[in-house]
Amino acid sequence: MRRSRFLPALLTLLLLAPSAFAHHAGLVVTFPTGDTDVWCIAFEGSQSAYTLLQRTEYRISAQGSGDLVFIGALEGIANRDLDSWAFWTGEGDGGWELANVGLGGYDVSDGDVLGLSYATFDLSTFEAAPAPEEISFEEACRLRLTNADVSVDHDEASGVDEFGGTIDEVSPGSIVNFDLTFENTYTDDDRIAIEDVSCDLVAYGIDDRDDLEEDSGRVDIDEDSDEEVTISIDVPPEVDEGIYDVSIRCEGSDGDISRMYLIPIRYRIQVEKESHDVRFLSASLQPASARCGERSAALFTLLNYGTKDEDLDIEVNSRDLSVEVSDTDEIEAYSGDIELTRSYGFSIPAGTPSGTYPVEIEVFYDDGDESVTRKLSLDVTCGSGSSGEEKEEEGAAEEPPAEEATKETTGGMKATGGLVIDPSKGEIFVAQPPQQETRAPAGGGSGATVLGYPLEAVALVGAVSIFVLLMVVLVVGAMVRK
Repeated sequence: MRRSRFLPALLTLLLLAPSAFAHHAGLVVTFPTGDTDVWCIAFEGSQSAYTLLQRTEYRISAQGSGDLVFIGALEGIANRDLDSWAFWTGEGDGGWELANVGLGGYDVSDGDVLGLSYATFDLSTFEAAPAPEEISFEEACRLRLTNADVSVDHDEASGVDEFGGTIDEVSPGSIVNFDLTFENTYTDDDRIAIEDVSCDLVAYGIDDRDDLEEDSGRVDIDEDSDEEVTISIDVPPEVDEGIYDVSIRCEGSDGDISRMYLIPIRYRIQVEKESHDVRFLSASLQPASARCGERSAALFTLLNYGTKDEDLDIEVNSRDLSVEVSDTDEIEAYSGDIELTRSYGFSIPAGTPSGTYPVEIEVFYDDGDESVTRKLSLDVTCGSGSSGEEKEEEGAAEEPPAEEATKETTGGMKATGGLVIDPSKGEIFVAQPPQQETRAPAGGGSGATVLGYPLEAVALVGAVSIFVLLMVVLVVGAMVRK
């Protein structure tokens, strides 16, 4: 009889399968006040109870080492005489048994429920009370983390998942994004939604040695369904090279029994800096739309994320608009709020067809071996209604300003402001050009004009001029007689 190779292969796959899929364990913590936290923790491989406890957000002070690790204090509540933190194990059905090993010596299996309570020990019976609230594995893990996709600057991070891991290839200014998928394990018959599922993130010491905190939006997850929650952080430019711990705490509430489900995730971010790394913080055209004959400007801000000072070659170009700007500058390596902001103006040539024109800003650094580029668009309106056309039309319609201009007349005489000077005769008299017939204005007056001036004004100027001339003649005659 021929033996089938399919059955042994299937058995091998089934034996190895548990290590390839996410395991979950419940953790129930009952405080002296009677308040209880319920956690569902995803893990892979072999994990100790103490390792899983460290993935929560609790402040823990441990006693002992190795397999004999016990809790000396949790969230500032310390052991005191016979009152101390007791470690309990369960088989998933809600019952508890006081553990006979430390947290470090207990290997967690898929479906386990672990418990901690602040209890009083009876040395005569080796018992403790109270035990944690009785909660089964199914109750503890109604909300489960089933998948985590992590990306750095939109590129998938390798070696990390819902169990945690180290996120590398992170640099100053990077965006680290976490897409977390949660499942509501209530069945359709239960008809219980888990509401307000959200996550809070803390990156410890990454923000110039301060913690960086972010939070996600909230989603509701119907029974027997899953939903995704997204949370991200912008790595600050002032970050130092090194490895930083990241803690994510997710929660959701069961409105029917008023239970809060908690899920912890821990990651590490490894930040590395390049020697040469100049980037645009912003770039724009001001204004972004203009008419022929008007001006716009390329406005931008640069930041040097690298560890070296840089000499810059700056170019602003638009071939279609005949823009060619070149400049040099320098920028220091980042050490505080050092930014370089520059603005380069240019004019839109008259007669440019209306349309959208590209304007490119390119900055070379690292002795010209590297560069960064920003491509912008300028909306140009020309032709009818453009600035150049309007100015031309206005110029054609305007009359010369009413200034006192000197012009040549017949016989070598010059007319200035309505007075005529005849050098050959040494005479000055009021010019009397032909009268123009005009309508009397509504406000009174004759309405007649001389050289564009009202007749009354000309007569007044003439009388004053004759008076001045007579006075000059009298003074000159008196001097001659002397």
